[in-house]
Amino acid sequence: MGDTGRVTVQISADLMKVFVIVAKDDDKPVTMDEALAAIKGQGVVVAVDRDALDKAVSEPGLKVQVASGVAPVNGEDSQFKIEFAQPNGKPDEAADGRVDFYELHIVTSVKKGDLLATRIPPTAGTDGINAKGEPVPAKPGRLKPLPGGKNTAESETGDQLFAAIDGQAVVDRAGKITVSPVYTVSEDVDFSTGNVDFIGSVKVSGSICAGFSVKAGVNVEVGASCEALLCNAGEDVVVRGGIQGGRRQGRVVAGRDIHARFAENALMDAGRDVLVGEAILHSTVNAGRKVVVRGGKGLISGGVITAGEEVSARVIGSTLATPTEIQVGVDPRTRDDLSGASTAADKIKKELTQVELALKKLKELEETLPPDKKALIPVLTRQRFVLAGEYQRQADKSKSLQETLKAQRKGRIRADIIFPGVKVTIGGAVLFLKDEMKYVTLGLNEEGEIRVRAQ
Repeated sequence: MGDTGRVTVQISADLMKVFVIVAKDDDKPVTMDEALAAIKGQGVVVAVDRDALDKAVSEPGLKVQVASGVAPVNGEDSQFKIEFAQPNGKPDEAADGRVDFYELHIVTSVKKGDLLATRIPPTAGTDGINAKGEPVPAKPGRLKPLPGGKNTAESETGDQLFAAIDGQAVVDRAGKITVSPVYTVSEDVDFSTGNVDFIGSVKVSGSICAGFSVKAGVNVEVGASCEALLCNAGEDVVVRGGIQGGRRQGRVVAGRDIHARFAENALMDAGRDVLVGEAILHSTVNAGRKVVVRGGKGLISGGVITAGEEVSARVIGSTLATPTEIQVGVDPRTRDDLSGASTAADKIKKELTQVELALKKLKELEETLPPDKKALIPVLTRQRFVLAGEYQRQADKSKSLQETLKAQRKGRIRADIIFPGVKVTIGGAVLFLKDEMKYVTLGLNEEGEIRVRAQ
């Protein structure tokens, strides 16, 4: 603090504020220049607010702030940029304004190695200056660690966060990012959730309602029933209740096994086994290895059941001669692959024939052709070469699949009771059952004919 007797200059303890009190002197009032000199005399170098000083001079005895330093700007702490899309639960909207309430995109799937977050470095801040011109250092921002949670991994520099597994990326209430291999639906899959498409496993506590789909890269587990338009798992589908297709014929697909208590009016396709507790009714079932229905009634009635190796049930068919077809000894996927390869080969063969005919005609007229037509000859020649190669590839594939099917001719059907009206196909042999059979196993003999023997 400085005091000339006529002008008192006060500087705050942090040297950031300057105050002036002017003494009253009616005979010789304090002037602006006198006040300025008093301020500078205290070592103040920052700009003085002339209006504020004029107020202090014109109102003796009043304490007025007339100058201040420049406060430092502290640095900002490190921030984090989330690099994956976070679900908003809003339905898809088409260009014409229609809204698809089946697609809410509430799950964010990431793959191992995907970038989850990037750290934005802290800033140093900007130094200030006090009233006497001395620097006032700013506080630098803090370097915060990445908000990595379970199943995440940091880069060597600690500036990037990656997914350590395939799964669902989530930012929790504490701001931590985690990746979960399982996505859980606490109730039903319905309009509150929309369709589910997840890279890991999906666990549904309730049911998958009609019209909705669930797709999982690993497993799907359903606590109640499954009426899904499509339930597709890379490995297993487990339905604690039943699979009910209804009028819309819900489809269940599994890369390995399908487990269910019962199935009715359903479409099921398993890479390995279909294992049902009580009954399969009026359904279409494809299994790479086995279809087994042995619990409860153990009933298969109505529909078409196809398995690569075996169909086993307590009861097949019904007393009402419900049309039921059992096929074994052919892997349905191999059969479908063969059909696809054969269709593709036929289509390519037709294209190849057309190209060869066109090329032959152009070569016959080559001497009289205009330049633009002659230019087609090398183009069609290359096309013929490509088509011929693709045709050969599809033909070889068909031949290989046919040989695989021949090797798969061995298959069997086991049942405690098979009712009349059931059609049995084993390999290439077909049998329509006219009489009831009990405790039998059906297979092929050495001549490729269906034989029936007691269990």
